Amino acid sequence: MPWVFVGIALSGGCLVFFADRSGPPEDVLLRVLTVVITLSFLGVTVRIGAQRSGAARRLLQRRSEQVNRAAERAETNQERVTQIIDALGIALVVVTSAGRILQMNDAYRALYGRDRFGTALPSASVEYDARRGTALAPERTTLARAAAGEPMREERVWLYDGAGQWHALAVTTQLIAGARQGERITLVVIDDVTALLEAAEERRALTAVISHELRNPLTAIIGHVELLRERDDLPGRVPAQIEVIADAGERLQDLVTSMQAQTGRVSHDPFEPVDLRVVVEESAASFAPLMGAARQELVLDGAERMVITGDAFRLRQVLDNILGNAVNAVRGGIAGTGLGMGIARDIVVAHGGVILVASEVDVGTTVTVRFPRRPKENSV
Repeated sequence: MPWVFVGIALSGGCLVFFADRSGPPEDVLLRVLTVVITLSFLGVTVRIGAQRSGAARRLLQRRSEQVNRAAERAETNQERVTQIIDALGIALVVVTSAGRILQMNDAYRALYGRDRFGTALPSASVEYDARRGTALAPERTTLARAAAGEPMREERVWLYDGAGQWHALAVTTQLIAGARQGERITLVVIDDVTALLEAAEERRALTAVISHELRNPLTAIIGHVELLRERDDLPGRVPAQIEVIADAGERLQDLVTSMQAQTGRVSHDPFEPVDLRVVVEESAASFAPLMGAARQELVLDGAERMVITGDAFRLRQVLDNILGNAVNAVRGGIAGTGLGMGIARDIVVAHGGVILVASEVDVGTTVTVRFPRRPKENSV
């Protein structure tokens, strides 16, 4: 503040020294006082403005430091939450109504064959409606249904992963708040219940074995008891004791019968009429995004319907292997579906067919798969 008054005094002295001294002394003094007062006002105003500017600058600096600390805390908390989510064994993925994945955890990446950026690999898993059943159409996959807003609650989906393993999944969806008004975001919770089903299957198998092993000796026991009942020469309390044995044997036989009814399974032949055109279209639909990203062209041509007798699941594996190898040839050797061409050939041969591979340098590779036609059914 003193420098303001020093400046005013110097300015007033200069005005007095250089001012026009014509006129009455009181007029000259009045002019000088007017200038001095004006300069004083300006000085005080500048000083107050400088003080306010400095205070605002310090305030902004403190606010900036507070924001930076809050951002660091938020980033740290986000990292902790991400680590916690990645440590979960349950697969989690967040998808928008447009089908775009916003976030996923490590369990989902491992289960569905995606890299850390969320891009599907050529070894990506395929969803089925049942074990060894039919591959789900693109619009009926878990993510597509979640993006469409379709609710799911512990719904069973079968997944065949890139390593050739089956997974039984329990899928649940939950709507969550979006960042913008009207935006629909869905959290998909996918629990791999394969181990639980396998444990239940092992219990079922054990129960079946036990019930089977018990039935034969029980039948013998009850049969001999019936023979003893027909005798008239049994002494004392023996007939009553035989009745106790008979009652216990019958109750145990009823229990074994109930166990066998609960664990019984109807076997079925996996070979049935299969439309190859449908299998080819399903396989092509699953690989179309990858081929598009690799700038490959996928063209389907031929008969609209071609029915053979076979296993639709195994036939789909053959086609997935062929198309996966085609993608790998461009993307540089990423792991395929887990099926080698040798296994694919075995599947084709099991269907009575043949698979031929012909390659030419700088031209490409042609894979030909031939199957016997299904005998035509007699018309009624």
